[in-house]
Order: sequence, then C-alpha cells, then structure tokens
Amino acid sequence: MELLTNTNGTEKGVLTETGIIWTYMSSYDAAFYHNVDVCIEAEHYISKSAGIYMEQTSDKAGVLNIYGYSNGGELTYNVNIPAAGDYTIRLRMLSDVDATLNIISASGIVTKIAPSTSNVWADRELSLSLGAGKQQLTFKITQGSLKLNYFSIYDDYITGIPKMQPTKNISFIQDALAIYIQAENGIAASKLFLIGGQLVASGVAEISTKGLTKGIYILSVKDVVGNIATFKIIVSK
Repeated sequence: MELLTNTNGTEKGVLTETGIIWTYMSSYDAAFYHNVDVCIEAEHYISKSAGIYMEQTSDKAGVLNIYGYSNGGELTYNVNIPAAGDYTIRLRMLSDVDATLNIISASGIVTKIAPSTSNVWADRELSLSLGAGKQQLTFKITQGSLKLNYFSIYDDYITGIPKMQPTKNISFIQDALAIYIQAENGIAASKLFLIGGQLVASGVAEISTKGLTKGIYILSVKDVVGNIATFKIIVSK
C-alpha cells in the first residue's frame, strides 16, 4: 500500500489517493464531539457500517467524501447540542435518487427524505428536534443512496441570529476564495459575521473568505435604497 509517490522525478512526498485518505480520515476519538454551527466532514464519523468507503471528492470544496452509502448503511457522529430545540441539518451530498434516512439521536428516531441532487453536488436541508447534551447522531439509509461530503447542524434561535432574509433584489455567488454580491439597486455595504454575531469581514461587492476557519457564517447586505438581505454562508475550505 503506497502512501507517497514521486510523480515527476523532482517532487518528493506527494500523497497518493490512499495517502490522502489515511491523512484525512477519522481519528475515531470517542472523547471528541462536533459542535453545532460548524462544518462536519463526512469522513469524521465515530463509526460506520461495512461497505461504506472514502474517496477524493469531486466537489468544489473538501478533500474526501463518503460513497457506497446505500440501503442499510449507517454513519454515526459524536455531537454536542447546546440546547434542546428545533435544528436544521444541511447535507452536502450527491445522488441520483431520493434517499430515505432514519436519523437516530438521544430524542429518538425520525424519518426524513433527502431529495435527489440529479447527480451533482448540492445542499439538502432536513429539519428535526434534538435534545441537549453530548450524544451520538446516526444517519441510516433505508431507501436510496448518496455520496456525502460534509454536513452542518444549525439553529437560528439559540444563536441569536435573526431568520434569514433573502430578497430577489440581492443575491450572491461564492467560490473557494470569496463571496461576490449583486444588487439591482447597487450595494451600500456587505458584512460577514460569525454565527455568534462577531464581525469578521466587510466590503461592498466582494468579501474575501481566504484564511477563514471552516464553518457557518452570516452575510448581511444592504443596498443603496435600504433593502437588507441576510444569508447563511458555509466556508468549507
């Protein structure tokens, strides 16, 4: 099993795909718990069922994704939920069929459907209630299949962030380096906040995300006539 390769006679210590998987795979640390409002890489599970594997992702962000995740497949993660309440789980996934998931937590089992992404990487959101405290969260597919890159758990109420307020007059696109904002009436100001409300960056039509820690951020945009739009942003790389 080769972990390093020399591809052109001058580079040394270049990771093979197997080497990349070994570098980024789960540590299986039973004492570590993922928090809410962060990006949780799919490969950072505490346990999985047989037949589920890792590969280099074809998504625009991330390093690895999970594949072979189909009927009967289970992925379990240690999570720390700060307060009981209603949460949204955002899955970064790829599938060509709808997938039915049993989500098992300390609060019990709830069944959700993750709609097909038509075989492209896309976000799918599932809502559920979670109890407070450190616990295990298991995703079991009972029908269909999908590839999973990462997911996040977030809740608007407990973070003190207002409900997201998109508007048709203000929009944005995002790549690995920056957020690019557009507004029909022109942009007065754009600000990027941590989920807890701390300002981390500002600009007008562009905000750089270079150097930011992976996780969920809040983008607030005000146009020149006073319209305000608020969006959730995931920085994954």
